[in-house]
Amino acid sequence: MKSYKNFRCYYAILAVLITGFYLSSCKKTEPLTSNGTESSHSMEEKFFGNHRSNDPTEVAFVEFLKRVNEKENFVEKTVMQIGYPRWDKTFIKPKNLPNLQQSLTGDSTEHYYIPFVRDSQNFVNAAMIITATPTDTSFSYRVDCDYRQLANSTTSVYDDAEYLAIFFMFMDKRVFGYHKFAIKDSNLFKENGNKATKIELTAAAANPTNGNLWDYVEFCQNVNISLTNCPSDPGQCSGTGGSCDNCPQYCTTIISYTYCWWDWVGTGGGGSGGTTTTGGGGSGGSPTPPSSCQGGGGTTPIPTIPDEPEPWEDGYFLFSYTHLNNPVFVDDEPVEMPPGYQFTLFNFNVNTTNPIRVIGKTDPRGNTEDMQYGHNCNATGILSNMPNFTDAQLFAEVEDLFHKTSTGALQTVGDVMIDRFRNNLAGQFTDATLSQAVFDNSKFQNFIVKFGKKLHLALAANNWNINQVPSITMPQRDRPAFNGLHNQFHGLQILVNDTEETIIELTNFSINTTTHKWTADLNITIKDHFGLDKNDALTYQNYHAGFAAWWILQHCRGYKPFETKISFKMQLQTQ
Repeated sequence: MKSYKNFRCYYAILAVLITGFYLSSCKKTEPLTSNGTESSHSMEEKFFGNHRSNDPTEVAFVEFLKRVNEKENFVEKTVMQIGYPRWDKTFIKPKNLPNLQQSLTGDSTEHYYIPFVRDSQNFVNAAMIITATPTDTSFSYRVDCDYRQLANSTTSVYDDAEYLAIFFMFMDKRVFGYHKFAIKDSNLFKENGNKATKIELTAAAANPTNGNLWDYVEFCQNVNISLTNCPSDPGQCSGTGGSCDNCPQYCTTIISYTYCWWDWVGTGGGGSGGTTTTGGGGSGGSPTPPSSCQGGGGTTPIPTIPDEPEPWEDGYFLFSYTHLNNPVFVDDEPVEMPPGYQFTLFNFNVNTTNPIRVIGKTDPRGNTEDMQYGHNCNATGILSNMPNFTDAQLFAEVEDLFHKTSTGALQTVGDVMIDRFRNNLAGQFTDATLSQAVFDNSKFQNFIVKFGKKLHLALAANNWNINQVPSITMPQRDRPAFNGLHNQFHGLQILVNDTEETIIELTNFSINTTTHKWTADLNITIKDHFGLDKNDALTYQNYHAGFAAWWILQHCRGYKPFETKISFKMQLQTQ
């Protein structure tokens, strides 16, 4: 994990807010200001009366602000600009001074962070920061769109703008439970020119100790950033939106960072408050926020409990499984014929016949870790509560994962596979329903028609003599990989997903010597591992705990993985 620290004084208000985030559900709406019909009195009642807790410190704090409002009438303008406070989500952070320094100075400075939300919105757009000492109080604000005024290199992920963005992600997590965010501004969180698409807040990192006597507050936050990282292979990723838009399984990289920085907050000091760039200055600062900037923040929360179909991404499980309603209405993608070619796939049968020879293949990927198992595991990084679960509880998590990502006959196949895992049968698993589903799926059909094109070109290069055609090795980028929205919820992604090896055997061949149209009878064998390596568990466990449970059962409880063998015969014919 990369660790980045920012010690710039500019972060007067920013860092203190980052203690942790979690993701919930609603969708982001457009900003709403006062409709002009609400009276000042009713605004004040809502301002001081809604979203309250019974915390005595909060009660005293609100009473203090009421007295301030009687003098300055700041509530109406504040509501018009940034909405209403969420008092119950306020948190307090003391100034980070060593104990010796506190005892010498008697300093008991505390910083109060109060998120603000407009009435029709479900994201935090501003925060009031109040610094309180025994002798003075100062006010300052942060507004989400302030990030546009901050330093932001497009080759670095740890500039001032990113820190402010994470600041508001933390506030969104604290208030609404969000922990995943789509990146709206493509200039945010870029690394070496690679555009970020998502950011996920994981656990709050431990705050490093520091003996410095500066008046600062320090916070750390762990995040995962999803980056678009296009490969160098020409033609590997392409589509209507340009390169890399149709194959995130090749183009998405997930990296982890730890952000740590200091929040320098004005302590008042007899009227010297307002030390931050967005807070009011002079005589302890003003409780009225600055004029609101336009455009909002650079990120959008991603909901996990949808009230409408989610914009799930095609690729490596880049969506949350939790609380899903399986969208069985999603159709499979169309088969993409190679330009200038047309093939027909027919005569599927699970009973293969004796082959003449191997005519095509993908090389084995050599992934051995997901077939390992045992009892002496290193569970570092795995969800901390999961190792304490019983085997029955862990299997219940795995079953829930499979049921949320499959439907119909393939859900039944998933239950059979889980039972095989539970019964420690190991060996090799085959199932006719699974083989039929693979044959019918566009991911396999796209693979086999690409093979058909290569076979046709090889025939042309060898005077249309099949006996002279060497075995064709398909590139790894073309191997069958059962992702995509349809497969994510109909079963093939959780049951198979990526594949380890494919073997294509020729059992019969005929060709018209005049038209060069041909028919090939083929045996297809696709091998996969029903097992999980630690990288997969760490990557996907925050989307559903079933991944962590699966890994623990295999690597800590000794349940044996097995090989999935998908086999059938078919005919491939040119048109």
